[in-house]
Amino acid sequence: MSLVGQEPYCGVTKRKWESKISAWEAKSKASFWNNTPGQRQAKLFIKYPKKRASELLLLNKKDLRTLVGQVIALLNTTYISWAKQTTQHVASAREQMKRRNK
Repeated sequence: MSLVGQEPYCGVTKRKWESKISAWEAKSKASFWNNTPGQRQAKLFIKYPKKRASELLLLNKKDLRTLVGQVIALLNTTYISWAKQTTQHVASAREQMKRRNK
């Protein structure tokens, strides 16, 4: 048996379907993350404020790209200063070891 004529009207809005799909996606991601073996430390320490995440998702592409660039620049400068300090500490420790061995 085949239907003839217009498609039946469905009283479900597009937004409702999008909402259901988003909820399913979030549930699937959480389930995958929680059921994945290992990553114990990551699971303990990775937390994010949901309000901040939703604010970031509202940014347009240009603003988000600018923000990510600024964060990466900050992380790079922090890492570089840490690496310099660590290198200086390692160099001084090597010097001390050389003095002790003489």
